[in-house]
Amino acid sequence: KIEQKSITLVWREPSYPNSSRTGYEVKYYEKEQKDQSYSTVKTAATRISVNNLKPGTTYVFLIRPFSTPAPSSALSSSPLSSSSSTSSSSSTSSSSSSSSSSPPPI
Repeated sequence: KIEQKSITLVWREPSYPNSSRTGYEVKYYEKEQKDQSYSTVKTAATRISVNNLKPGTTYVFLIRPFSTPAPSSALSSSPLSSSSSTSSSSSTSSSSSSSSSSPPPI
């Protein structure tokens, strides 16, 4: 039986004029976790694989660029559940909208 323990997130690079962006910060947590303690991964790419996820658990992912001239708001995913699927791909748009139910700013 194959259990999905990882996910690959892919997003488009936002277009900011005169940006000095050096990478992206990806934070994630288990949706049902009471303290919402985050795990954080930094990358220079617009694609990342997150491993060691608990099968059958719903996670929330936040992606934001860092080292930009002005603070940037995080992009929040819809809650994502790991399952027994063989697919491990999800896309997040680079729109500037943010969810009203997102956790406190990063």
